[in-house]
Amino acid sequence: MKNVSWRSASILAFILVTVFFLAPMVIPNLPEWWGNKKIKLGLDLRGGMQILLDVDTSKLNTEQAKDAVDNAIQVIRNRVDQFGVAEPSIQKVGETRIMIQLPGVKDFDRARSLIGKTAMLEFKFVAEKEETEKVLNALDLYLKANLNQYPKLAEFYKPLGSSPSDSVKADSLSALDTGKVFTNLINSGGAPYTVGYEDVEILTAMLKDSTFTNNIPAGFMIALGQENKTDAKADREAYIIHENAELTGEALDYAKVVIGNPNSGDPSTANKPYISFKLNRDGARRFEVLTGNNINKRLAILLDDVVYAAPVIKDRIPRGEGQISGSFTLDDVRDLVIVLKTGNLKAPVNEERTVVVGASLGSDSIKSGTLAGIIGFLSVFLFMILYYKGAGFIADIALIFNVAFVGAMLAAFGAALTLPGIAGIILTIGMAVDANVLIFERIREELENGKTPRTAVDAGYKRAVVTIWDSQLTTLIAAVVLYNIGSGPVRGFAVTLTIGIVGSMFTAIVFCRAIFDNFVLTKNKKTMSI
Repeated sequence: MKNVSWRSASILAFILVTVFFLAPMVIPNLPEWWGNKKIKLGLDLRGGMQILLDVDTSKLNTEQAKDAVDNAIQVIRNRVDQFGVAEPSIQKVGETRIMIQLPGVKDFDRARSLIGKTAMLEFKFVAEKEETEKVLNALDLYLKANLNQYPKLAEFYKPLGSSPSDSVKADSLSALDTGKVFTNLINSGGAPYTVGYEDVEILTAMLKDSTFTNNIPAGFMIALGQENKTDAKADREAYIIHENAELTGEALDYAKVVIGNPNSGDPSTANKPYISFKLNRDGARRFEVLTGNNINKRLAILLDDVVYAAPVIKDRIPRGEGQISGSFTLDDVRDLVIVLKTGNLKAPVNEERTVVVGASLGSDSIKSGTLAGIIGFLSVFLFMILYYKGAGFIADIALIFNVAFVGAMLAAFGAALTLPGIAGIILTIGMAVDANVLIFERIREELENGKTPRTAVDAGYKRAVVTIWDSQLTTLIAAVVLYNIGSGPVRGFAVTLTIGIVGSMFTAIVFCRAIFDNFVLTKNKKTMSI
């Protein structure tokens, strides 16, 4: 009686759990804590993008490298969550790689930019006049002596011909004669300097060249101003600034998006989006001392080595509040705020591979996967009835509950259903009746030996259960290994297979046995349909 009670209780719990987690998929307007328990569609079914990143740990030791990868995963997860992607998948692959799947994403470029952005907020002083001349003179001397190392720059200093750009080249030759090669490149006329749009590419390449940057006097660096996104041919500002940061984003308390007042007298914020930020208590105190001790100096605000503003300090700033404005779109400001709020990456990340899955491909995948599942289910369903008759029908009832249980568990664990996951479900359908086949064949053997139906069922279950446990356990071990070593689609297959194994063992050994004992086998039963 005790065993019967436990079996009944377990069957009731099995049915209640299955119904509870499947209900949100068929019943609308359920409470949020219940209604959001739904099966999520993976990247291959819903469409979206997959990005493989590699964390550059070449300059870190082993412990720092591990910490940098873990930090990157956490920072990227926070950014993706705030970006609004539903059901993202972010997994570590190997030692330094990160696989990111973003189902349903439409703006691919924006997502890629947000994920890989370092967004290091820094406050640095702009170089004073004497310091600026020191930097310019050093770079002028270096470039005059090594002009041939920069072919695009050297193009301006070829002998005069009859081309329309002769007047420009004449000015350039004059600059070469006087040794003002770099000064001429940035159109020196006082800070901030202006770089012509045709020269931005040249200067950008030079700033990435370690040979060039090593000739910048120690303690200084050159940074470009923000790119004008509304005018591709607009000039850009260039700044000579101190390399040492007075404050960084670590002192940031919060950042938020603000739309400027249309009637504002500041054209950089009037009816435009900008970032308003506030430093934490320690940062605000340091900022107050910093600004108080440097009246009339220019303090540059940089994000990822790009100068967004370089205002002159006119007075002590006591509360650590400020703003970053510029040629922003609303999405630009939102993404920068997300990055500032979620912290900086401890090591740069490089994009190795990006795969975009279109919505039409996702729709086709759903149709083909659903069709395959239906055909597989109906084939197994009909086979069991035709071959095992009444017993086969009982197995089919258990099969229905098993498939429902798999769906319920996917919803409960928040797992994403993928094509490999559908394959796992289809495999589960076959494996679910496989246990019943072993039991039914044993029962047939016992009936052929002249035993009564009840005795045959008892003996069939007793002898087949050990075999079922062995076969299902080995498959379960393989599924666990796939989940721990695999990633992405492989894990999706392993999850559905594991849930299916647990469900099939329960339905075959407990559920079907309960139906036999309570509805099929009676005291005077002489035959059974099997």
